[in-house]
Amino acid sequence: MRIPGNPFRTPVHPSWGPQRARGHRACALAHGLRFTVIPPHMHAAITAYVVERRLIDRRPPGRFLLALLQNDLRAAVTLAEVDNHVALPSWIGLLEEYAPAECWGSVEKVTAWLEGVETT
Repeated sequence: MRIPGNPFRTPVHPSWGPQRARGHRACALAHGLRFTVIPPHMHAAITAYVVERRLIDRRPPGRFLLALLQNDLRAAVTLAEVDNHVALPSWIGLLEEYAPAECWGSVEKVTAWLEGVETT
């Protein structure tokens, strides 16, 4: 299923405080998750990562999610359980449409996101 356009596409404005920025990301991600086949047991982990810039329960993400966020397709496909393997197109659509570009796509971006470093 194709994920519909993101009504929350407006980027987070620099003048917004952290609470408003988190709220904006939370609404966008929750909206996007409604239209995916991403397994429900993965929703909390991706939400904590994108919205709060943290790992759920301070644990590192699973190897599949980390590979996906770091744009390592080979590892993501190899490590995905059946549900996540089927959902790979939804994962990519969700990240493309609903996650800030600064939080995924490379090892450096993931590291900077978790450390709270603003990138452009």
